[in-house]
Amino acid sequence: MSSLQTFEIANQQMVLKAINLGGIITELLVSDKKGQLTNVVLGYTDISDYLTDSFFLGCIAGRFANRIAEGKLTIDGKAYQLAINNGKNHLHGGEKGFDKVYWQVTKVADNKLMLEYASKHMEEGYPGNLDVTVTYELTDASELLIEYSATTDQETVINLTNHSYFNLSGSMDNTIADHDIQIETDKLVAVNADQIPTGVLQDVSDTPFDFLRKRNLGKAIEDYKSSDNSAIGFDHCYAFESSEFKK
Repeated sequence: MSSLQTFEIANQQMVLKAINLGGIITELLVSDKKGQLTNVVLGYTDISDYLTDSFFLGCIAGRFANRIAEGKLTIDGKAYQLAINNGKNHLHGGEKGFDKVYWQVTKVADNKLMLEYASKHMEEGYPGNLDVTVTYELTDASELLIEYSATTDQETVINLTNHSYFNLSGSMDNTIADHDIQIETDKLVAVNADQIPTGVLQDVSDTPFDFLRKRNLGKAIEDYKSSDNSAIGFDHCYAFESSEFKK
């Protein structure tokens, strides 16, 4: 069995710390207005706590991030049953998704990490051997870029993302209720009561999900709760037409 290893990349403005388990980003240090580096992602003080984490903190989520109803797939007319790990549904790759496997990590530059993982055919019920590469890069424009690529030897499904929880205050004792947020799209992926996508792209205009103009997150959550008694906060996917919003 592999053992936990830590990795670090940096440039003049930022530092990223990660581990080989799940490709988890344990810290992302950025310069505040005083020029001091401060961490803006949630993580554990004791690195061993990631072995039993159930919140997907900072990980690469896959093979398929988000939920799949009852873990059922049909590809080219053939039915597949995925692992069930979220009530009656499949979530973020199953019981041992990409967050719980050890990745091969290569430091390709002072500011860049490359992570590789070979997911075998029928791992967690998914068809096809899948070779995945994820690259973390810190740019001179103070950006964290995450690039995903994958190849497979047969038809399958894949939906990769990073699952970091951000708190831009730099103090994890503070909530994010005072954060302002802007999302430059007017389309939301509608979900049913079990948070399963319905296939409908919902227009967010004049709804609690409308962030086309910058809004206070705490106020937006209260507006959402006022309109839906079952709402506890935002846990939704937005749909983008392209990398640049079409106004």
